[in-house]
Amino acid sequence: MDWMAEAHGQRFFARPYSVGDNDAVLDLWKTVFHKEMDLRTWHWKYLENPYGHRIYLCAAEDGTIVALYGGIPYRFNLNGEDVEVIHLMDLMSHPDYRGEGLFVRTGHAFFDAYCRKGGASFLFGFPGRHHFELGQKYLGYEAVKGGCMFLAAQTATVAKKKKAFGGKIQALSTDDAAFDRIWHECKSHYPLSIVRNRDFVRWRFDQHPSRKYEIWGWRPFARGGPRAYAVFQTQNDHALLMDILASPARRDAVDLLARVASSFQKTGIQQIHAWLPSNHFLIGGAISAGFHRAPEPTGIIPGLRLFDHSPSLDWISEHLFYTMADADLF
Repeated sequence: MDWMAEAHGQRFFARPYSVGDNDAVLDLWKTVFHKEMDLRTWHWKYLENPYGHRIYLCAAEDGTIVALYGGIPYRFNLNGEDVEVIHLMDLMSHPDYRGEGLFVRTGHAFFDAYCRKGGASFLFGFPGRHHFELGQKYLGYEAVKGGCMFLAAQTATVAKKKKAFGGKIQALSTDDAAFDRIWHECKSHYPLSIVRNRDFVRWRFDQHPSRKYEIWGWRPFARGGPRAYAVFQTQNDHALLMDILASPARRDAVDLLARVASSFQKTGIQQIHAWLPSNHFLIGGAISAGFHRAPEPTGIIPGLRLFDHSPSLDWISEHLFYTMADADLF
């Protein structure tokens, strides 16, 4: 236990999460977010991923959990070096114990435990404006410059960009070694990104306990295996682009999106939505494929918590790649 505070006639301690805390943590989650997270989803997210977890709790002497600060320590490519970058999620504090500084002190205990040199390179996440501003005021959060761009397109418009001999698409299994090969071929173009290999794709999409995704690979007609992929979640008459990996040097992304849109059009899906970093080269590919900028519907702010050993805000803002695969919103 890292520190002690007194409030409401009780003493509180910050400590690491353990599996025995599951019921208390999920009770807190229900109280804070006014809905339930089932135990399967919690296990999938924090206990069954390839990365482990970094979670600190604030607990009363009687065992009541009143705050949680933590996330997933993703494996990141940083200019060819593997580093740990923690994606913050499910941060919460009990409404009856707010105003005492317990959540903020839990956050600082987390920083001390996991964010020294040799630990996490930096923290990132996708809070809404209210939570970002609280983090900015009390925990040193900074916004990624340029923010996130929300893109929308009619499937009919994107399908028209399909070239007769542009390439082919195929449904991919997460057992396919193509994901490791695509990442190896593309990673130099993604100098700050989650390592998007087969382990990541399998866990994030194939093993999700309640959501279903479609994974499409693209390859040229001439020869070879897939050299780009995209993942979608379909919702009624529209599809969400959850993830994409493609080289900037070819027309791969445009043809991939066009051919998937053509397939979607036949099943009644009318629109595709996507979230991408505003300065990334894939924005150009998406616009070439018929996407346009639209008002962002969720209110998320890509945010960071940097440390003395972190890359600079400017460098991260210029190079950070993320999609909705990095988040837990869909």
